[in-house]
Amino acid sequence: MKKKRITWTILIVSAILITGCASEESYDEIKGKIETNLANILMETKNGKDTTDFTEQRNYREILSKGANAAIILEDMYTANELSEEAAYIAANAIEDITSCPMEEKYDITWETPQEYFNLRKNNNCSFKMRLENSKEKYAHLQTKYPEFSTALNACDTHIPIFDDMIPQGITLMEEYILITAYDNSEKQNSKCYVINTKGEIINIVTLETSSHVGGIAYDEENNLIWITGKRGTVVAYEAKDFLEKKDVLPKYTFDNLKEGLNYYKDSKRHHIAYLTIDDGYLYIGNFLISHNCTIKKYKIEKTDNQISTIYVGEFKVPPQIQGLTFYTQNDTKYMLLSSSFGRNNPSYLHIYEYSQEMKSYTDAQLQKKVYKFPPMLEQTAIKDGQLIPLFESNAKKYHQCEEKIEDICTLDINKLFIDIKKD
Repeated sequence: MKKKRITWTILIVSAILITGCASEESYDEIKGKIETNLANILMETKNGKDTTDFTEQRNYREILSKGANAAIILEDMYTANELSEEAAYIAANAIEDITSCPMEEKYDITWETPQEYFNLRKNNNCSFKMRLENSKEKYAHLQTKYPEFSTALNACDTHIPIFDDMIPQGITLMEEYILITAYDNSEKQNSKCYVINTKGEIINIVTLETSSHVGGIAYDEENNLIWITGKRGTVVAYEAKDFLEKKDVLPKYTFDNLKEGLNYYKDSKRHHIAYLTIDDGYLYIGNFLISHNCTIKKYKIEKTDNQISTIYVGEFKVPPQIQGLTFYTQNDTKYMLLSSSFGRNNPSYLHIYEYSQEMKSYTDAQLQKKVYKFPPMLEQTAIKDGQLIPLFESNAKKYHQCEEKIEDICTLDINKLFIDIKKD
């Protein structure tokens, strides 16, 4: 039974002040008081059989008055299986009130049981950032197997959003926002794009007009467009502002004649675009093949009379199993970074090449400036302010057997990855 929504603005402000004044209280002292409050609430509501009016009780207000500390402790209690079903239900509602993060109002997502709520909470970035400030420590066990990844790792303070059977695929940066695409493995709903702000909050969940794998996304700052790989080998471009303002978006442009020569790994007679990126006014698209070299095609993006067109420039070969590409310039030299992966328990790789417009093939291993071994299931990468942001799909429900999951949006110091790279 859902409680009626009550606005606790004054209470929550008071809670912050009270929490600040009572900072000397220990974790265990606060937890003990919360346990007493929960017991009293259950007693006053017929031992938990009817929790409709618990939000009006003094004991509930006392829990809220403890602010962020209460939310953290309640979540810990649930994780440790210390709460009954009825107490967990009260805890879930209290956390929503304290964090000002009601699922239904903010994300149009409803929950009925505490288990549903805490599963959603884990993956929708409502968690306190303070809980995640040192979250890189949870990947310390990867140091031996992936030393360069671990050494370059700066932070991982935002959960990768994963709802239901969605599988994350593409990542791009648009001003102060992170955009992540995902497709539905169960094929029950269309693909999505999650828009995340600098606080790690999902500010919008955009439903796309396609159910395709949406394996690549790129922000085109010059034309204010978002480019995404579409269905049946198409590339679609959307108005960038729509991703901040709308829940459902439709493409402004659709390009269905770019896929020629990009064979699909499941059917060589079909053509498929697995990933894309935009750099310096050019669109790059590529395919994914397991055992054969992949192909990347390059197009010039032209704007004439408020219309966008693409002009073929050329193409080049890259190694198998490429999942994404991006570019980075250091000391006036442009480098191409290719992410490759295949299999939930196989390592991924980050390949770094010095990029040349004349180069027709990057398949010779000797051309690699560096190749780094990363955790499994690396997809697209993005770069901003000297930070490499790799996206992993390993935390999706489909890949629950992956033993080296990356649950968070990580940032890596790109200078540490380029430290030994010298220009030819």
